[in-house]
Amino acid sequence: MLEAAAPVLARPVAKTFNHSLETGTFPSDLKNRKVTALPKSADRPHPSNYQPISILPALSTFSE
Repeated sequence: MLEAAAPVLARPVAKTFNHSLETGTFPSDLKNRKVTALPKSADRPHPSNYQPISILPALSTFSE
């Protein structure tokens, strides 16, 4: 999806990342994540059998 939208998104994304590099900050909107639990095994009733997984915005994975 990002590849198809690249002609429209390239300039604003580049501006955001350049500003981030110049100021040494990272946009807080790109730091937000959704945490969900995935089962480690078939024994689902026990909370200890779940692993937390963070789902990050696609653009935040390019920052580090």
